[in-house]
Amino acid sequence: MTDAPTVRRFDIPRVERVLEGPGALAALAEEVDERGARRVAVLSGRSVAALPELDGLRSALGDRLVVERDDVHPHNPSAAVAEIAAAVRAAGADMVVAIGGGSPIDAAKLVAFALAEDITDADALGRAVDHPPAGLAPLPVVAVPTTLSAAEWTGLAGLTVEREQTKHALFHPRLVPAVVVLDPDLARHTPRSLWTTTGVRAVDHAVETIYARDAHPFGTALCREALALLGEHLPRAADDPDDREATLACQRAAELSALTLTNVSVGLSHAVGHQLGAAGVPPRRHVVRDAPPRPALRGPARPGGDGDDRDGAGRRHRRGAGAARRPARPPRRAPPAARRGHRRGRPRRDRRRDDARDPGPGRLPAPGVGAGRPRSPRRRPLRLLRRPRRR
Repeated sequence: MTDAPTVRRFDIPRVERVLEGPGALAALAEEVDERGARRVAVLSGRSVAALPELDGLRSALGDRLVVERDDVHPHNPSAAVAEIAAAVRAAGADMVVAIGGGSPIDAAKLVAFALAEDITDADALGRAVDHPPAGLAPLPVVAVPTTLSAAEWTGLAGLTVEREQTKHALFHPRLVPAVVVLDPDLARHTPRSLWTTTGVRAVDHAVETIYARDAHPFGTALCREALALLGEHLPRAADDPDDREATLACQRAAELSALTLTNVSVGLSHAVGHQLGAAGVPPRRHVVRDAPPRPALRGPARPGGDGDDRDGAGRRHRRGAGAARRPARPPRRAPPAARRGHRRGRPRRDRRRDDARDPGPGRLPAPGVGAGRPRSPRRRPLRLLRRPRRR
């Protein structure tokens, strides 16, 4: 008797529209009008709120901007999220716009969830995120990412429950942002350290999706393209924040790396990262420290090299075909008595000291070491009894 075939569920995030390209933030006001929103709440951090591009957004929204909060905290402590949700509820907002990295975007999802479930305090929010209802009807969320954390492409949101100091994950497919705005002109203000470490996070998303035990061909194909884009454009964007092409390519790669992330079982990397943040580890610190060392790249030998070329990691690479070879030095062998003494347990001669004193023809001695300095004679231990040799 054969086992019954299993039916697999595969969800695709319900992002309705993507606005991408330089200056895409300026088109957000038209998107708000098209969706009929009249009271908009904007969430961000302090550094993003001070950017000049947001002055244009404030002018374009005008009276429709009813709440602007720039006090989003990393990893979204439950008390701070409950306070922001109370302000958004009091203003009667009908759309939430999040501008920034993963924390503001997750905060917008959590606020939309709290308003839909009429949650008013932090403790109730911490209990409710573990069991969201199936018929959730949240406010529409618009995400304007400035990092590569890819929070804008999923219905996941992280909440730090302060009484437990643990991070809980809220997931609902209707919490996926309805509109995503990818603006390279806005992302160029992101510090390069934050940009690159969140780029490593996008690499982590792609690798975990590809190597998951329940990997799917669709997700694997997207993540392979994401790794190719990141490998080509992330170094360029890290070196030049004004490279619009590289920045937009990295944002697209983050999209590809996270579109199917909720359909696979992620590994230890995500679990450790979430809990380190909730425990108070500074943001981005563990991303770099826990990253595996980069393998050394073996390059071609320099023309006319001496065959002892090394890469940045100190490893030798293969000698080129036309590379000149250094004349071989004759091996330095100890006299027979010294060799016999070594077999009897005596210490080996300090060959480094000998090489420094007598470096060989055509080479200078080590600094502070005289080439003609006499060597101290080796003393032989006095043996009162000589054991007979075994035959």
